[in-house]
Amino acid sequence: MPPAKTKHRTQGSKKGQAKGTEISKMDAIRETLDTLGEDAMPLDIKDHLKSKFGIDTDTTLISTYKSTIRREKKSKKSSGRHPRGKATSSSTEAVSMEDIKTLKELTDRLGVDKLGELAEVLAK
Repeated sequence: MPPAKTKHRTQGSKKGQAKGTEISKMDAIRETLDTLGEDAMPLDIKDHLKSKFGIDTDTTLISTYKSTIRREKKSKKSSGRHPRGKATSSSTEAVSMEDIKTLKELTDRLGVDKLGELAEVLAK
């Protein structure tokens, strides 16, 4: 039976962490990236983790966690997108100049009566 996965946790002891309070390495890296910026290098992150949280970790783990954090942020940003082909309420309410030009071209090509019939069919 494979060993159970364990969360990397450490006892916070400095600057903003009460003694005895646990913080995961992932959360500590998130806070560090918020402080140092998304472009912080793993060695800088490692130094910050050691000084602020008392966490001594490998730069490989830091890089892995940093990639995971970036991926999570990217997926959260894209989760608000609408599926292709679906009209949003704002796009159905606003009529652009291009829409008006297209309608004018159809009117000129089909005639007002035919376009009215087409609109009735589409409305059903």
